[in-house]
Amino acid sequence: FQAQVHKAVLVSRRGDLEGARRTLQALEPQNDNERSVQALTMASIYRNAGRSEQAIELLEKADADLPDTAEIKYDLAMLYERQGRYDDFERLMRRIIELAPHNANAYNSLGYTFVDRNVNLDEAEELLEQALELEPDNPYILDSVGWYLYRTGDHHSAVEYLRRSWHQLPSGEVAAHLGEVLWTM
Repeated sequence: FQAQVHKAVLVSRRGDLEGARRTLQALEPQNDNERSVQALTMASIYRNAGRSEQAIELLEKADADLPDTAEIKYDLAMLYERQGRYDDFERLMRRIIELAPHNANAYNSLGYTFVDRNVNLDEAEELLEQALELEPDNPYILDSVGWYLYRTGDHHSAVEYLRRSWHQLPSGEVAAHLGEVLWTM
C-alpha cells in the first residue's frame, strides 16, 4: 500500500495527474487509516497541481465517509482558509479540537488565523497558549505567538518569540513577521 502511495506521488511530480489518480484508485485500502491516506494523498496531489477545487471536493467526500478523521478535516480546513471561507475553516478546526484535544496544530491554526485577521484576539491568546503548552518548541507556534504579541502591542516579547522561531525555521513568513515588528519598534 505505502509503496503504491509513494509511486502515485512520484508519478504526479512528473506531471501525470491522471496516472497518479489511477495508481491511487487501484489501491484496495484495508482500513480507515489507509482510506484516509489514500484521500489525503490525492488531495495533496491536486493541491500541489493548483487544483484546489478538486482537492476540496475530494476531501469533502472523504470527510463525509470518515467523519471522525482529524487529518482529513485539517487539510480541508486549511484549503477553506486559503479561499477565505473562514466560517467553514473555524467550524472544522473546532471539531478537530474536539476529536483530538492534543492536536497543537489545530489550536495554532485557529489562533493564528484569528490573529492574522485581527479578530477574536482574546480567544486567539487562549488557543495559542494551549498550542504552546502542547509543543513549546514548535517554530510555527512560536511564530504565531510572536505575531499575536505584536498585534497586541507587546513588541519586545514578540521579537523574542519570532527570533526563536526564525532560528528553527528561517522562512519568508517568519522573516516578514520579524521584520515588521522590528520596523515598528
